[in-house]
Amino acid sequence: MNGALIIDGRSIASLAAVRSLGSRGIFVASGESFRHNYSFYSKYARRKIVYGEPSLDPAAFVQDVMKEIATGQYASILSFRDETNLILSQYRSEMQKWLDLCLPETEALLVGRDKGRTIRAAIAAGVPVPNTYFPEEVSIQEIARTASFPLLVRPRISSGARGIEYAESPRALVEKHEKVRRTYGEPIIQEYLAHTRDHLSACFLFNHASELRASFVYRELRQYPVNGGPASFAVSVKNAEVVAHGVKLLRSLGWKGVAHIDFLTDPKDGVPKLLEINPRFWMSLPLAIFCGVDFPYLLYQISVCGDVEPVLDYQTGFYYRWLLPADILWFLSVKKTWTTIREFMKFRAPNTCYAVLSRRDPGPVLGFLLQTLYFLSNKSRRDFILNRGW
Repeated sequence: MNGALIIDGRSIASLAAVRSLGSRGIFVASGESFRHNYSFYSKYARRKIVYGEPSLDPAAFVQDVMKEIATGQYASILSFRDETNLILSQYRSEMQKWLDLCLPETEALLVGRDKGRTIRAAIAAGVPVPNTYFPEEVSIQEIARTASFPLLVRPRISSGARGIEYAESPRALVEKHEKVRRTYGEPIIQEYLAHTRDHLSACFLFNHASELRASFVYRELRQYPVNGGPASFAVSVKNAEVVAHGVKLLRSLGWKGVAHIDFLTDPKDGVPKLLEINPRFWMSLPLAIFCGVDFPYLLYQISVCGDVEPVLDYQTGFYYRWLLPADILWFLSVKKTWTTIREFMKFRAPNTCYAVLSRRDPGPVLGFLLQTLYFLSNKSRRDFILNRGW
């Protein structure tokens, strides 16, 4: 059977993939380390698998996944979190006895996951980046003395803007560098680019030969946290410049599978500058599918057929909204004006897709509520959700 095993059911991107493949009549199994999550409540998840928590017991996770794929039901496995991507990449040879795995090599994943290594790779590939300082090469005191402020202290490995600190002065930089270093290890120091110009996200799919097979760009209109986090509201756009930069960087890394790259347009010179690579599927995946670039299905087709025809054109001016919970949290965080209230209340705007809400598949709303209760009842998970942004 040419089924698909879609893991990381807690992710709204995983839910999008379950809906995409399941609605095409493909047998979909959804996996996660706990039962009450977004994807398990989708009508398209024909089978639900609870496996060992990858971040706590990777051996149990691998054992459970191997047991499942050894049934021979699956042609493809899709993953949506950094931890699971790394584990699957490391066990590629064992898993490919049963199915195809179009994932970056482990070294490429590690470069993409580490923001310091990403910036170095971008510089080597000739891709514009914000001014960046590495405290292991230049002391924090020297950076504080010579750099222009404000600056961001950015953990090398984190997600959702977690751990980022904003420094307006040399003294604040020294203090916040030490704060981030204690929790996350040695960070990078980066010039702050004001969010007064486009925040663009470029999305890519490469085949096994590192050839581009799909691209998609969207502009982030609202984010939570408001200073820099996942998009809660976005619109599809075209931008050949950021696509070219992304392709250049990812090809230099021998990329396979999907990737998402954040660019922020520098208000000083109008140049889009790379912020980071997300070496996996991205939260706003439903928008790409809605616009005609079905990344999960294309990746599945690479596993089944070996390759796909490139998909480089799509609908623009279509919108995405992550109402539950990100856009609600955005609204609660911003100053209430007639403009923000009016924009937030546009629940029936045309050409808009929602991350969770779906008339055809309403079950994941219950999954969201139960997953939220589960996360809030666990201190470490609660802290991970609430302690984000800067």
